[in-house]
Amino acid sequence: MSISPEYQPLYNQVRDLRFQIHDAIDTSAGQGLLSEMQHLEDEIEEHKNPRDLENRISGIQRTLQSVRGHEGDFMDFASADHFNRIFEQIRMSLRHLPNY
Repeated sequence: MSISPEYQPLYNQVRDLRFQIHDAIDTSAGQGLLSEMQHLEDEIEEHKNPRDLENRISGIQRTLQSVRGHEGDFMDFASADHFNRIFEQIRMSLRHLPNY
């Protein structure tokens, strides 16, 4: 499937981010997060509406924020906070897509 030029940078960023998160996950407890990342990647590839993508990212952010109360479950707090900030930047960039 071909990705439109306006979605290509987003797709590349999310794909690279999924690999970084994979490296940061300590246990199999984080596999749900990786699954959500794969869904996000697929939805970008399918040119889903940016608002739908934003909803998916919000769910991923909630998962990352859950680390705050349960550090050690699948990722350390500093990594979760780092990735959460990146996802917030991605959400902001979605709002600049022409079909938002």
